[in-house]
Amino acid sequence: MVKSSYPWVVSGEEKIPFSRGILTQSLMDIGLDFQQAYRLAIKVRDTLKGKETIEKEELARIVEGMLLKECGEDTSRSYRTRKKAPVSIFVQDGDSGFPFSKGILSQSIQAAGLEPNNAYDIARQIEATLTRQKQSKVTYDELKNLTFNTLLKNYGKNIAERYLIWRKYSSSDRPVVVLIGGATGAGKSSLSAEVAHRLGTSRVVSTDSLRQIMRIMFSPDLLPVIHSSSYSAWKELDYPFIDKADPVIGAFREQVERVTVCIRAMIDRAIEENMHMIIDGVHVVPGFINLKAYKDKAYIIEIVIVVLDKDAYRQRFAIRQVTASRRHFKRYLENIDSIYRIQKYIIEMAEHYNCPILNNIDFEKTVLSIIRLITDSLCAVEQRHKLEAR
Repeated sequence: MVKSSYPWVVSGEEKIPFSRGILTQSLMDIGLDFQQAYRLAIKVRDTLKGKETIEKEELARIVEGMLLKECGEDTSRSYRTRKKAPVSIFVQDGDSGFPFSKGILSQSIQAAGLEPNNAYDIARQIEATLTRQKQSKVTYDELKNLTFNTLLKNYGKNIAERYLIWRKYSSSDRPVVVLIGGATGAGKSSLSAEVAHRLGTSRVVSTDSLRQIMRIMFSPDLLPVIHSSSYSAWKELDYPFIDKADPVIGAFREQVERVTVCIRAMIDRAIEENMHMIIDGVHVVPGFINLKAYKDKAYIIEIVIVVLDKDAYRQRFAIRQVTASRRHFKRYLENIDSIYRIQKYIIEMAEHYNCPILNNIDFEKTVLSIIRLITDSLCAVEQRHKLEAR
């Protein structure tokens, strides 16, 4: 057994190993940002190196001394008196309520377009503010206003207003339905899952799943186009295409038309249940769904994801082949030209119908761009409502 270089922290009969992570969290709880807390926790750890045990009170004095030196008397005092803060904060929402949670609050802040670490830092600042004010209870509206003001102070009016917009429309009487399209391998599914997590939306539907249901319902003889991949459907059709037409695009369009029936059904279900939803897939192509038909029923936002660099596209499939052996990524590489032609067609449709196009180079940046497009769209709706009300 390897002996630890760091001591056990002793308090009475209790003995636990020193943890840099736990100390970092304790320092974040009194208002330090992650980088400050982590750096100071490392300094404390290095100070303790070689000790076998240390009393909890002595460890607290070391931390307070470092805080006094680096952050000042107020921060050192906050750490010393942190146990006197309320154990929990209750958020009152009408006749009901719920315990305050930094995790839940930071998730709602991410809808403003902040990265998770920054959103969590804002949530910690808000908790620290409530703790300093010795508030054990806060109304939902007070918490919302405090969050708005904290975002305004740290990130400006644009981010702060995005937060309010999502809070308003996430609880409206119409669902927000986000349609994320793009060719095979563009990263739609991963992006949809992450965006859904940050927006607190549990409903994510893939058009591949919808097509799979259709495959069970309709035999290859009856509806052959749905029994092949989007990029190889043209190989399965034995009837002639229109002269001079691209058979890859012709078969793809036919497949999209069939699956779009299911997409419309999912949108209708979201409206019926007033349920936010993200629908992603290669079959989400601008122009195939009449968005105006849903104008008074739902807030529908359509986005196309692309990978413009052909070499980068190939590399994506090569990486997937190594990391996900169950899927036949060799087949994707063999059909990369057809996949790229389909992407070109989707881009043309997106440009024709004024649909936003995002080049998925950096995953985190694309996630933030999608979230900002969603809130921007809702901001535009809000502006239209104000103009109509005049």
